[in-house]
Amino acid sequence: PYTTLFRSVTSVRVNTPGVAPSNAVDFAITMPRISALSPPSAIAGSAGFTLTVTGTYFAPGALVFFNQRQLTTTFVDRTQLTAQVTPDLIAAPGTASVEAASPGFGTNGLTFTVSAAPSTTISTSPPGLQIVVDGATLTGPQSFSWTAGSSHTIGVASPQGSGGSRSVYTSWSDGGGQTHTITAPATATTYTAGFKTQFLLTTAVSPAGAGTITASPTAPDGYY
Repeated sequence: PYTTLFRSVTSVRVNTPGVAPSNAVDFAITMPRISALSPPSAIAGSAGFTLTVTGTYFAPGALVFFNQRQLTTTFVDRTQLTAQVTPDLIAAPGTASVEAASPGFGTNGLTFTVSAAPSTTISTSPPGLQIVVDGATLTGPQSFSWTAGSSHTIGVASPQGSGGSRSVYTSWSDGGGQTHTITAPATATTYTAGFKTQFLLTTAVSPAGAGTITASPTAPDGYY
């Protein structure tokens, strides 16, 4: 337990037996105070990290608290502390109050923000075609909340569809191969697989035997 104070003043007098007390002189006691956090925020679900707490009047033995949970703390000097923030403390979006306590006294609190993981969307153009994400076949578009920096595999099958028309893969918006690995970005991003539409060419001569029709160039399966 500690008391949060920023500055207190006490009076100092000198008492001499048989003599009237001296005049009083104010003596100021300045308490520790936090001024900055680095980093000031994190993405929910990310790895643990070292939090640097900058302020004034820290003392050896000072501790950092994250939503009242004591962190493993290192005293750097009277203006800086470092503390280890574990992954469980930033598992979900929200805010946390960060405080420090030197022996006997606490500081003000600063807000640390835990943001939701950015959305990564995997889509097709035209929409509604199949995508393969980390081995799972899905219908695009699909959005994912991935930890920034994590690796994922995206791809598409080609061709898709049958009958009179089908969709054939052309390219991804990020320039990757038909199946490739991406690194989840720190901002909302969309990856789109482009397709072109091919049609099945069917020919007939009427009346039968009256002639022939030849397509040029030829297509091995009749789709153009």
